[in-house]
Amino acid sequence: GAGELCRQWMLTETDRLLRRINAYGVTLTDYMPWGSNMDISNHGMMFCVAYQLTGEEKYRLAAEKQLHYLLGVNPLSYCYVSGFGSQPMSHPHHRPSVAQGVAQPGMLSGGPCSSLADACAKEHLQGQPAGKCFVDDFASYSTNEICIYWNSPLIALMAGVMKG
Repeated sequence: GAGELCRQWMLTETDRLLRRINAYGVTLTDYMPWGSNMDISNHGMMFCVAYQLTGEEKYRLAAEKQLHYLLGVNPLSYCYVSGFGSQPMSHPHHRPSVAQGVAQPGMLSGGPCSSLADACAKEHLQGQPAGKCFVDDFASYSTNEICIYWNSPLIALMAGVMKG
């Protein structure tokens, strides 16, 4: 039925994502789109669901690796969540944080964007590999913007990993 079709689609997609995992354990490699951290969070959620469906450790471990990347196990050692980790993102493209002079805690940065889509990114990131195309600067809206719909999959990923 429809439930089995959905289950099979989920497992096919998560297996495809598993084959793409790089040395940092994430599914994005040569190209990092605007909001790459949302994609990583979404993929992590998918791994959590696949683990719930199958109980297979490969999915639980893949979900954890997506979360670890977001929290600092990445080429730049940034925790992409403001206010947390040993090297947190601190200068988001977020007007209230800029006005107050401090990043509000708990916001997920968009993360690396290899298309260098703003002037700040173009100035600082020419020639960098995709995973290093991030500037912790409020002027870099293509790498350091925050959005509520980027935080949503992060929260779901965290809940899934903790439940795991």
